[in-house]
Amino acid sequence: MRKSSWIVIHSLWSKYDWCLNVMAAGRCTITKDQVVYNVTEPTILDAADVLPELPALLQGSLRAFGLKKFMKVRIETSAKVEEPVELVTAHES
Repeated sequence: MRKSSWIVIHSLWSKYDWCLNVMAAGRCTITKDQVVYNVTEPTILDAADVLPELPALLQGSLRAFGLKKFMKVRIETSAKVEEPVELVTAHES
């Protein structure tokens, strides 16, 4: 969900590394549809606070998945990229 300069990400991973790392760092970079977003101020929200703001059909789908938490972040900057963005991951040796 995007409202002005905020987006809310469903947080299936609230107990996993990605979410914990974003919360610890206080920022991250998200790429979607060839737009790179630098986001800050991550906050975990309960589904009860987020779902009423979404379209009814989407609410039902998210409830069916059993989502309980969401992450809200502030978009600090965004930029369209010309070339496809490669996903880079770090692996422990």
